[in-house]
Amino acid sequence: MTKTLLFLLQPLFLTFVFQHSVLHAQHSETDLHSYIGKNVVIILEDDSRFAGEVLSVGNNELEIRTEAGRVFIDLDRIRSIREADLSRKDTLWFEDPNRSRLFFAPTAVPLEKGRGYYQNIYIFFNNAAYAVTDQVALTAGFSLFPFLSLNDQLFYFSGKYGREVSSNHYLAAGLGIGGADSFRSHLLTGYAIYTRTFSRAGLSGGGLLFRTHSGNVDFALNTGGHYRVRERISLVTENYFYTERHLGSTVVSSYGIRFMGQRISADLAFIRPLYEGGSDDLFDLSWGLGIPYIDFVFSF
Repeated sequence: MTKTLLFLLQPLFLTFVFQHSVLHAQHSETDLHSYIGKNVVIILEDDSRFAGEVLSVGNNELEIRTEAGRVFIDLDRIRSIREADLSRKDTLWFEDPNRSRLFFAPTAVPLEKGRGYYQNIYIFFNNAAYAVTDQVALTAGFSLFPFLSLNDQLFYFSGKYGREVSSNHYLAAGLGIGGADSFRSHLLTGYAIYTRTFSRAGLSGGGLLFRTHSGNVDFALNTGGHYRVRERISLVTENYFYTERHLGSTVVSSYGIRFMGQRISADLAFIRPLYEGGSDDLFDLSWGLGIPYIDFVFSF
């Protein structure tokens, strides 16, 4: 019974995602008035894209001046609109849907209200994030090992508050709890993180606190970033430096490539220790490339 329940939970995540992707794809006349006189990129539901200056917004359509002339676009056909520097070669690239996360850890960039994502890692780990406001997002996740009972699965919940403090500079903080066996064995986490974004890249750094159910507290530093080499390809890294009692310091790095579309993306990466506490080697080469990491993400 519990195994059946676990397998049913995964499609429920996807049902939630698709419902909200439809709900938040619409734009009203009031929302679009602020773009009049500005250069924008508009993406339609059929993936068509227009770049130019917004001239007017009516009850049912928007007028934009492009290089090919004036174009009238029905409001209900617009999937997204954003301001853009039309002199840049990457102007017509779709907006990176993964700006709020690296591989697993969040960046300080907040999700927009009503936006979120579903993520599957190694098939057996699932999580979904949803922004209840422009600053606050909630995340929940669980493991899905078919040979384990419901009580033995891993569950976690977290909340994040983030905002843009100045142009392209973001700060965020969050709290979370994860565990198994009805959370009798659990881990409490808290973090603060800073992110600087660029046109094609982002850099993040912050600190994390961990408290186990036995009361032990550990601290870690994390850094990471991404660079978008092509519209649909990005290089990503996520790294941790942490200490453990009686074991010393450990450095764990992850690096890989992200293939992405406007809503769907996949990460292919490696996770490996660079230095383990007690080791005489500054860089532990015994791990080779590292442990393969694979995930799939659907953004909505």
